[in-house]
Amino acid sequence: MVNAEQILELASKGGTHVVFQITGEELMNLLRLVADNAYQAKNRKESLDILQTADRKHTYTSLCITLRQLFDKGELSVRSYWGLENYGIKTLGMLCQTSTKELRKRIRNFGNVSCDEVGTLLGNYGLRFDMDVSRYGYPKAEWKEKGFVFVEEE
Repeated sequence: MVNAEQILELASKGGTHVVFQITGEELMNLLRLVADNAYQAKNRKESLDILQTADRKHTYTSLCITLRQLFDKGELSVRSYWGLENYGIKTLGMLCQTSTKELRKRIRNFGNVSCDEVGTLLGNYGLRFDMDVSRYGYPKAEWKEKGFVFVEEE
């Protein structure tokens, strides 16, 4: 396993192209190391700017991945899961684009308990109802006759 210092050493040699497969935590450690080097070379403000930018990019990437995630049968009650599934809501990204009012109105037997359960599920992933997910590259979805479907952009 290659650590952050070794990655920086290889990158500093110039002309060396190496592909690494690292986890999100390892990426953050690497970015913190780069920021620490910037701090030593320049000043504290630049270092903090690098860290804040890295944290925003990491959060953005994490949300992009989370929105595409399918929710599992084990995360919701049977009533809530099949209610959503029958109306075409299969991912967290689709789920957070709707509202509790719309869920109650359009899905049969979907009441306050189901809405609270779904709201808790979204909260566990750092999401909420009525989110604008277009800035994360996730397609827009709306209620149509056949259920909740993706909208084709013109």
